[in-house]
Amino acid sequence: MEQASDVNTDDDNIPCIKLTTAFLLDTPPSCIAFFPLNSDYFIVGTYHLEAEETLKENKAQSGQDDAIPMKQIRTGSLLLFRLQDDMVSLVETLIRPYAILDVHFSPSEHTVFAVATSTGHVCFFRLDIQNSEFITILDSIQVCDPSILVLSLAWRPSQVSPSTIAVSLSDGSIVVLGHLEGPAWTTRVHKQAHSLEAWVVVWSSHQHPNGTLALYSGGDDSVFCMHSSTQYALDTQATGNDTDGNSFDSSFPDKKTHSAGVTAILPLAIPSLPAEEVIMTGSYDESVRVLGFNRAISPNGRNKTLAEKKLGGGVWRLKLLGTIDSELNGEICLKVLASCMHAGAKVLRVHRSVQGIWTIQVLAKFVEHESMNYASDARPGIPEDGVGEAEYTCVSTSFYDRKLCVWKIAMGIE
Repeated sequence: MEQASDVNTDDDNIPCIKLTTAFLLDTPPSCIAFFPLNSDYFIVGTYHLEAEETLKENKAQSGQDDAIPMKQIRTGSLLLFRLQDDMVSLVETLIRPYAILDVHFSPSEHTVFAVATSTGHVCFFRLDIQNSEFITILDSIQVCDPSILVLSLAWRPSQVSPSTIAVSLSDGSIVVLGHLEGPAWTTRVHKQAHSLEAWVVVWSSHQHPNGTLALYSGGDDSVFCMHSSTQYALDTQATGNDTDGNSFDSSFPDKKTHSAGVTAILPLAIPSLPAEEVIMTGSYDESVRVLGFNRAISPNGRNKTLAEKKLGGGVWRLKLLGTIDSELNGEICLKVLASCMHAGAKVLRVHRSVQGIWTIQVLAKFVEHESMNYASDARPGIPEDGVGEAEYTCVSTSFYDRKLCVWKIAMGIE
């Protein structure tokens, strides 16, 4: 595996994508997910922190002692939108007593989605677009102390139900939730992974022969970490309740690759590279990187930086749009949607040449946002005649100006 590094943004030469339509929200958007069963619908989670003036007013009205520190109050909502004929309409609003930091649909029960909350809960909902009450709450599990935020969550990639979920916490921990007996969720693993906030956790795309999957986490301590498990299968057949972290045989922290907090991790499943795992990371250091792990050469989790690109803003989330994998000559091409905080959203081309050299190119940028772009997602569009370029409809959001934008990009753009 060879490396090609490019630390220049060269932003002025990148084409800008035109806005299709925009929608102003009541509260700041923090996360977004399209409905797997009908991509006309998508969920937006919001995060609202009560202003200091409001807290002082409420404190005075309640007669509380001024010496008692004010407790921060975070609230949020789940917003169901419909996207049809390039127009966005708000279908339902579900106000919640907590802020929402992440949302993902289940890979096995596609109507079920989970949200990460500011009160230490993971909450489960069902979306039924045939019902008059579209969103219904199913369950809630208290993962940690209510003062700790659940920052991200990831369903174990499995078509088997019931599922397993990994979450990352603001105290630097990662937690795995699963089932022992019956439908109730329980904590299976609790591990202190980082010294500061654990911004993101994801499952590996490579399954160990014994059925286990590694976890990857990124923290505000600039550490990218792989947590391997070779003795404890995190699946529905596993027994025992191990919450002391020993169910992960070992963790391999990488403290050198990133110069700031690790905020995004995207495993790339590439069939033509069965011995290698390729991962993209995003960081507060404004770079996106392609990292490679060769299990045969380095089973202890050491990675190699294959490519690097400065994007001009902290890379908060990464979304895979599509992959072309040529098993005949080893050439690989991927398109990735990056949420780049104050630099807006960008569409990346990640390429591996026949010679094995990786490069990252910014194909286009969307710069209509006036504050932090934390959340973006996309739905594929199939050409009417069934041939030609597929066009993706992207929805990106910005936090402080509470803006939701719709725009399009052709997958064949070079």
